Amino acid sequence: MIRIQPPPLSVDPPAVTVNPPALMVTPPPITVQPPVITVQPPPVRAGRITIVPPAITVTPAALVVQPPALTVDPPPLTIDPPPLTVTPPPIEIEAPRPELVATGSLPPALAAFDRAMREYMERHRIEAGVLAVARAGVIRLERGYGWLNTRRSEALQPDTPMRVASVVKPVTRAAVQLLIAQGRLTPATLAFPLLGLTPLRSSRAKLDARLQEVTVQHLADHRGGWESDKAPLFDPMFQTALISARVGRWPADAVDIIRFMLGRRLDFDPGTRTVYSNFGHCVLGRVIEQVANKPYLDFVRDDLLGPGNNTSVRLARSLPRDRHPREPVYSSPGLPVANVVDRSQPPGPLCDGGFHIEAMDSHGGLIFSAPDLVRFALRFKFDGRPNTGDAAPVSHTGSLPGTTALLRWHSGGIVFAAVFNKRHWKATAEGPMPEGDEIGGMLEAAADSITAWP
Repeated sequence: MIRIQPPPLSVDPPAVTVNPPALMVTPPPITVQPPVITVQPPPVRAGRITIVPPAITVTPAALVVQPPALTVDPPPLTIDPPPLTVTPPPIEIEAPRPELVATGSLPPALAAFDRAMREYMERHRIEAGVLAVARAGVIRLERGYGWLNTRRSEALQPDTPMRVASVVKPVTRAAVQLLIAQGRLTPATLAFPLLGLTPLRSSRAKLDARLQEVTVQHLADHRGGWESDKAPLFDPMFQTALISARVGRWPADAVDIIRFMLGRRLDFDPGTRTVYSNFGHCVLGRVIEQVANKPYLDFVRDDLLGPGNNTSVRLARSLPRDRHPREPVYSSPGLPVANVVDRSQPPGPLCDGGFHIEAMDSHGGLIFSAPDLVRFALRFKFDGRPNTGDAAPVSHTGSLPGTTALLRWHSGGIVFAAVFNKRHWKATAEGPMPEGDEIGGMLEAAADSITAWP
């Protein structure tokens, strides 16, 4: 969008002289009706006789007067308008967008995927995105779209690592399934007794006994007992300022968040309802660390993914100065917000310190390249169990300020992943919601349209 402010325009109109014509006015006749006159003669006395004459009434005739015509000759009238200054409003012109740059080879048979990506990014004015597509266990397409920076000096590569938000959750479930397969964990393992954490000292609430009943399976299935949008807390993973103030240390990490939540009652009995919960997968990450005796990320990279499948996988970073040098700039339009990670920094974009993404590692705080996401999905199903080629068609989307991500297990042994540096919103009956399904539908249609794979 180009905004042009035209300069003020001053106009000095010339004096205008008006010579009105002579005006003749003929007054209408004036009719005067004199009033009726009544005369009462005085009484006349003659000797002893008094004579009273009758009253005399006189009605004068109406008098009509015709005034002469009146001619008025007005003097000339000169009008000298003051100078007029007009400031035109700004003019906004929709600048033509340059063609979206793309990297990576494109087999002609797979051009439908390329068209879907370009259409989606142009429609929502997205500056950076990556795509990877596999079929029959082999990656057939890797593409990068757009730019790493706002200067547009470096094109995005097909293996550019980016935040993937909630697409991390299947990875966490796969890590849990690996520990179960190794006999080090069971679906019925009680999560909080295993962790042995205590509530924050600032909490005055009595420990909810139902917390001791939350199992690993409850957490994986989003049935742990928390409502992510229940007032007044909402999702605790985005309450860094509140929890950090309670802890007395900035920013609060994942363990701090769990200890804070131990001081709150559950919203429902574990296992009785399914309510999407970021916090439940945060707890799963700490269960993995306790059982594996190593940091969550190390277990994912070394034990779950293994060499050759984890080259892009890192912990996402809240602040631009700490990010992987090959990550793109993230875009989250809106008013500046307080930086809850580094309070010495001025307010800025929500995606650059408005939330503590490092504390979200096991539910949305990792970076992946699209090819590494696809390699993960070729090995593991949506629920984390090994993929033996019979994975049911299903998608997992991810959304954060500055991120839209999709991982799709499609029919016919097709897997694809797409990640972008911006999210957009859709209108729903419950209000605006992050949109993650649109690009999925477009890429699914592209996959279904291909009759001959390279």
